[in-house]
Amino acid sequence: MFRPFGGFGVGPDPTPPVNTVAPVVSGTPSVGSTLTTTNGTWDQAATFTYQWKRDGVDIPGSTNFNRILIGTDFGTLISCVVTATATVGGQSASMLSNSVGPITL
Repeated sequence: MFRPFGGFGVGPDPTPPVNTVAPVVSGTPSVGSTLTTTNGTWDQAATFTYQWKRDGVDIPGSTNFNRILIGTDFGTLISCVVTATATVGGQSASMLSNSVGPITL
């Protein structure tokens, strides 16, 4: 098989993961509560990173699999982008979760 990054070989091509089931954010949508995201389902082994969003905009420093809701989240919609990086080849792909909210007090 031809490998697009040079050479010939047998084994998996270095292709990005493909999401087959989107990540899901769950938890109580109120200030002081914790939201958690799943990784979703991907077509190959991967490691995961997270970026939480408030009304579609990245929340600086909010990169864990869970998020404690704070006052500035009040009245907004919260979601999370999960990025999967393939363990073979290192290619990445991202998928946006559902939105939760609007966040209450």
